[in-house]
This record gives sequence, C-alpha cells and structure tokens, in this order.
Amino acid sequence: MTSPSAGSERVDNAVTTPEASAQQQTGGPIRDARLPIPSQSAVDVKHYYEEQTLAYIEGFGDVFQGSRPASTTDLLDYILKAADINDGMRVLDAGCGVCGPAIWFAQHRNVRIESLTISPVQVRGARARVATQGLENRITVREGDFHHLTDIYQQDSFDRVLFLETICHASDYRQVLEQAMAVLKPGGFLYIKDFYCQDYRSKPEMIETQLEDLKALNRVYHLSLPDLASTVDLICELGFRFKYLREPDYLAVFEPWMRFEQIAGLAWNPRLSHHDLIACMELFCQRPLDHSSPV
Repeated sequence: MTSPSAGSERVDNAVTTPEASAQQQTGGPIRDARLPIPSQSAVDVKHYYEEQTLAYIEGFGDVFQGSRPASTTDLLDYILKAADINDGMRVLDAGCGVCGPAIWFAQHRNVRIESLTISPVQVRGARARVATQGLENRITVREGDFHHLTDIYQQDSFDRVLFLETICHASDYRQVLEQAMAVLKPGGFLYIKDFYCQDYRSKPEMIETQLEDLKALNRVYHLSLPDLASTVDLICELGFRFKYLREPDYLAVFEPWMRFEQIAGLAWNPRLSHHDLIACMELFCQRPLDHSSPV
C-alpha cells in the first residue's frame, strides 16, 4: 500500500485525499467503501441485469466472473478451495446470477446453497438450470436484495457467505457487510472476490486517466468500485478477522469481457491496461465466535 500524498487527511482512521473526498461526495468513479452511494440504487442494478443477463450468458457463459483463468472449471475449483467450502455446510451465494457457481459447488460438495439475485430474469434462469441438474433439494433460488439479508434469512445460519464479483454493485457496503455478519454463524467465513481501484497516490500523473477510464467502466458494468484501503478498514471496523487478503493465483484472461461488450453493444475501451486500472482481490474473513450480531 502506498504512502498518503502530501495534503492528505484522515477520516475514520483511514487515509484519503482531498481529491478522493471530492469524488466521493459527488458520486465520482472511486468510492470510499465506508460511505454509501445513493446514486447506485438496487432498482437500477435490477434493471441493468434485466436488460443484460442474456448478453452476460453469451459473453461469459453461466459463470459471470470477470477475473477468471481460461478454464471455467479451473476457476470454480479455485473458488471452492479458496472459500474452504466443505461437506455439510450451508452457503449463501449473494448475487448468484443464473447459478453457474452454485450448481458446480453442489455437484462437488454435499452442501446446501441459498442463491440470491435481485433480477427476476436471473431467478427464472437459475431455477431452470437447478431443476435440469436435479438439485432443487440442495439449491434454493430467491429474488431479493443483499442489503436486506436478515429480512430473508435467519441470523446465525450460514457457514459461508459468498460475494463473487457482486458487492461492487452495492449502494452501501457497510449495510451489506453488516447483514452478512448477521446471517453468518459465529465462526463462519465471508468470502469476497471482486475488483478494486489501483492506488495511484504515488503517481499523481496517472490519476486523471484512471478516473476517466473508471467512469466508462462504471457506465458499462453498472458498478462503483472502491479503493482497497477503505474496504479493508470497513471490514476490520465491523469486527471481521482476516484469514487472508490476496490476488487470485491464476493467469486471468479478458476475452469474455470483450465478447460481452460486443454482444451488449457497450464499449469500455480504457486507455490504461486492465491490470494498471483495477485489481481483483480475494478477502476471506471470519465472524469471531464471540462477536455479537450487528443487526
């Protein structure tokens, strides 16, 4: 992590810059994960996936993951092991798409999975795929908003809560993570695989280009990426304990992104490379055994 630039200020014990603060207040492309983004509404995300789910399926297949190796099977095997999903667990896939990952997990582990999506189109597609595989007794698909998990599920009821490139759509990271903490069993784990903005505080000449590229990214994929520092600070503030924070251990390919954008008629075309602009990270964090629910 780079050192703060001159003129930085501290907010809630984490470092931010005046530029970042201004971007946050105006809904700019780099968000502070500790603060809500009212413009990033669940209704808008729902409409986006109602319109684009078929393009996602054509571009990415049934596994809507931007960070991925060439083999989808290798990706799913990697996530299964990274999240330490084992027989007998109850798992929540928060933002399940059409259940590509959930189906694969249920075929390779004796687990029960609750799959949640905000999109009715995805609910229908997911239920059809689950039924085709004969997994209705182990995968339940529901329509709902992961900002309100305790309205849907009992507290202290999951061994794992997964956000597989989905929390980036949240309007309020704090609320979503508090809800995840509440539905996890004490001792259960949160697994997040998602993208974060690269930190260019040490290279101020790169910031303007980065911001323009991020605006285009947010428009095409209807998300709002935070910086990693504010995300880690929030997770620690809420009482989670990190087991690891790392980059995925595979060689990522980007052809599915390009297929999706071509099919959807949406062009990102960043000036910086993908790797220079954003980074995929995995965060694996435990709800402590002695930690009371925040909800």
